[in-house]
Amino acid sequence: MYKEEVIEQGERALNEMIHAREAYCKSKRASFTSQAFDDTLYLADDEIDDCCLSMIFILLLAIPFFVMGMVEKDILNKKAQPIMKQARVECDLYIKKMVQYLPDHPDNRIFLQACSAFVQNSYIGPLRKRKVFFGLLKKASEHYEVKIDMHEVKVKGILSAQNGMNIYRGCTHGCIYCDARSTCYQMNHAFEDIEVKVNAPELLEQALRKKRKKCMIGTGGMSDPYLHLEKELQLTRRCLELIDEYGYGLSIQTKSDMILRDLDLLKNINRKTKCVVQMTLTTYDETLCRILEPNVCTTARRIEVLNILKDEGIPTIVWMTPILPFINDTEENICGLLDACRSAGVYGILTFGIGVTLRDGDRQYFYQKLDEHFPGMKKQYIKTYGNAYELPVPREKELMQIVRQECEKNGMEWRVDSLFAYMHQFEDKLEGKQLSLFDL
Repeated sequence: MYKEEVIEQGERALNEMIHAREAYCKSKRASFTSQAFDDTLYLADDEIDDCCLSMIFILLLAIPFFVMGMVEKDILNKKAQPIMKQARVECDLYIKKMVQYLPDHPDNRIFLQACSAFVQNSYIGPLRKRKVFFGLLKKASEHYEVKIDMHEVKVKGILSAQNGMNIYRGCTHGCIYCDARSTCYQMNHAFEDIEVKVNAPELLEQALRKKRKKCMIGTGGMSDPYLHLEKELQLTRRCLELIDEYGYGLSIQTKSDMILRDLDLLKNINRKTKCVVQMTLTTYDETLCRILEPNVCTTARRIEVLNILKDEGIPTIVWMTPILPFINDTEENICGLLDACRSAGVYGILTFGIGVTLRDGDRQYFYQKLDEHFPGMKKQYIKTYGNAYELPVPREKELMQIVRQECEKNGMEWRVDSLFAYMHQFEDKLEGKQLSLFDL
């Protein structure tokens, strides 16, 4: 996570804290020490300028500080208890995540011990103690570093036979179910060691110049074009500039809100031809989303992106897959995602049944994460599915019927063939002509 992203998230967290305070202060069910809360906001605000690490922590400690630090313990009511429990879970998850990024240093060990104590005790005490906590936080930030491994390669070609491209190989989003980890793809480097095709823009321009007919160019099928590295390297943006310059269409798939950085190009492409943005949504619950897809923006932010694209007239398709058996395969989750898609005016929802696929490489990593976050779940998977490739959820038919009914009721396409045909069909809005990718 880059410092700019951390600061932006921290600022959002502060705003959420302020709104939360206003909402809760209207309730007579709990009493709050507003001065202590204001002091904490003041301390947190200082961290925006002084400490990027604290901004990460403020994001997920906003709820714990507000609910557990400001609410008087002797008058906590039953309604507050679930909020405290969820806040503690989120904080604990984030501490585990921070361990991966903080180098082994005495200051960091003291800091993480303080964090763990905070989670266990649920209460950090008077403002004086909170200042000590922030002091530890700031000291740890002096040793903060996030390393993203990468290596550059020059490839011979960039476009596939179906006019798709992947600028990067590997991923840093950390999704626990990612099929691209599978050994069948013969990746000869660690999955998080990103292969960067540095000559992708040059090869793309050569390919676009040679084509006799315009078509849709696809990207994001195997590796998200908006990995963390893209913010600095901007290879995806350079490729989009070429697609725009040469008048081709675009079909792009991502989980990241970084795509909004290139909104100017997406709008321009869509003005002349067609630009289709595909966004993956699997988990409506934000806490669960942070476990399943830990290093990319959550579902709520992706829904915001879909609504922004709708306002700009850019068509969107949602990949509502995978749905993990016994984890997010609830009717509540499916209906929450469908309702968000309806509100965002998506063109269609893409599923391949309701379930997940597991192959060698992917399976081992997935089971490792199940043991980490869902103790006992691996045993249930093995008992139910053995070593099967396709793992449909127990209520697949019922949930798929809900998807079809809601899509048809709200004018969203759900048929896989029709969705892929739409993404592959080139439209020349300036000339009024249409070409299919399969005609090229």
